Amino acid sequence: MDKKGGWRHELKFVCTLPQLTIIENRICPLLRPDPHAGCAGMYCVRSVYFDDRWDGGYYGNEDGTDPREKFRIRIYNGSSERIALELK
Repeated sequence: MDKKGGWRHELKFVCTLPQLTIIENRICPLLRPDPHAGCAGMYCVRSVYFDDRWDGGYYGNEDGTDPREKFRIRIYNGSSERIALELK
């Protein structure tokens, strides 16, 4: 169901550093590391999104249209070694 239909709920919580450590330790065994992450486990993503002249992507997102197409160019860690054109 779309955003207006009420199925999706995004909740945010503030936690302490000890709570964060507990959460990370519980989640780690369930997840695979991201292949783009460096030895520190982080990376920087830069994206440019494209829209049509009627702003269909923007309004589709605002209206909760699903599925919708988004085109983007993405680079990681400021490197031009790999530049991805993606349809999301």
